[in-house]
Amino acid sequence: METATREKDFKIQKRKRILFSALELFATQGYDGTSVSQIAKAAGISKGLTYVYFESKEDLLLQIINYFKAEEEIRLASLYDDDPNIFLKRLIHDFFNRIRERPEHIKLVTSLMLQVSKYKFIQEMAIDKYLTYFQLMQELLDKVGFPDSRREAKLLTAMLDGVAIQFNVVGEDYPLTETEKYILTKYVS
Repeated sequence: METATREKDFKIQKRKRILFSALELFATQGYDGTSVSQIAKAAGISKGLTYVYFESKEDLLLQIINYFKAEEEIRLASLYDDDPNIFLKRLIHDFFNRIRERPEHIKLVTSLMLQVSKYKFIQEMAIDKYLTYFQLMQELLDKVGFPDSRREAKLLTAMLDGVAIQFNVVGEDYPLTETEKYILTKYVS
């Protein structure tokens, strides 16, 4: 029984190692610029073993995105508050914290955003994510009293996307703290 548990843990760890190696390479080299061989090498395994855990490079990317989606659902639940001002403030603050703490995630997401028209599966995921966030922002902005919450939600999501892209370009010199303060002042009372 203990051997079976250790073997299962080993497989889970190996799968995670492949996923995080792929994430790092996709974020730094882009999806197109990364091969399965490079992912395997970074994970310290053979290329063939990669296919034991994942069907293809596309499957690897989908699993990374699913991992982030699950993580995001948990995070959103932890940020929730009945007061829409508090919830909105937490969402905005969390966005900036993720940029600071998980720049590789932001790099991957922004690089995928720029390739959205090239891959149908990426486009579908991007639209789904956008609509989810847009609807949430619109609902919160409506509750806090913005007269045209739909327009403001579009502006806010566009600003946040722009921040992520600019952070990728400028890096550590990007004024994250000042930008966060500006957005909070504009949208949270």
